[in-house]
Amino acid sequence: MKYLCVSLIVHSLCKTYREYPQVYGDFQMLLPEHDSVFAYTRSLDGVTALVALNFSTNDISVDLGLTDLSAKRVVLSNYDEGTATTSGGVLQLRGYEGRVYI
Repeated sequence: MKYLCVSLIVHSLCKTYREYPQVYGDFQMLLPEHDSVFAYTRSLDGVTALVALNFSTNDISVDLGLTDLSAKRVVLSNYDEGTATTSGGVLQLRGYEGRVYI
């Protein structure tokens, strides 16, 4: 069963890379000193993708120093899309949650 889950994740990642070339654009690390969150942007042709990954078991809120995230949409997540929460430039991530925004 776990191989099926990994296969679905890999399929989703490949689909995301094909649909959104921004994942190959210019890289900018957002929280280089954060212990639990790995967050960065990739920009290409005026469009920016945001990747945020929480590597802890705890829910966490982080200010990414970006403008309002509500204008972006979640294109990949390991949780139900309807539960992604943002407030201004602050992002709330659950334990081991990862999201990609475009």
